[in-house]
Amino acid sequence: MRVANARQLRGVPLPSARTRRGARRVARACAGGDEAAPSSDVVRTTAPEGWTRVLFIEVGFGCDGHGQNATKAAVRAARNAIEFNSLPAMRALLPGGSYESMRIVATVAAPEKYLARLDEAAVAAVFPYGDVTVKAVAGGLAAPSGVALDALGDKGDDMVICVCHVQVGY
Repeated sequence: MRVANARQLRGVPLPSARTRRGARRVARACAGGDEAAPSSDVVRTTAPEGWTRVLFIEVGFGCDGHGQNATKAAVRAARNAIEFNSLPAMRALLPGGSYESMRIVATVAAPEKYLARLDEAAVAAVFPYGDVTVKAVAGGLAAPSGVALDALGDKGDDMVICVCHVQVGY
């Protein structure tokens, strides 16, 4: 009896042998092990200035529904970006096998009218390891919550929504 996998049950075609070979070629090219890869398979990676390699990128979302606190929303976004990761082999990927060589750039987008009150040091404190740089940029969203509650520190009915893009590498 043949057992179908989940992709077949959903009607999603399985990758062909050609597709799997192409994926392996791209992976070898990324690792620098396939100099003869055709130009259509070349993957160009980018890294912040002064870095050797970006190991992974995560994004997160954070919101402060009352109080219009951009720092609270940004900290939640940074936490959301990293909280569901487990990277047991991270030390093996870092030079010298040490978290001391890990570098992190967290770019936080917050609504422009709340940007000046965003505490970058509080966002940096979210990350337990590495040399952390936080960049605050205009973005995110200030949207109506539908209610302003004096007891919660509201100055209006804005909810402050931030997005955080985290690059980890060395």
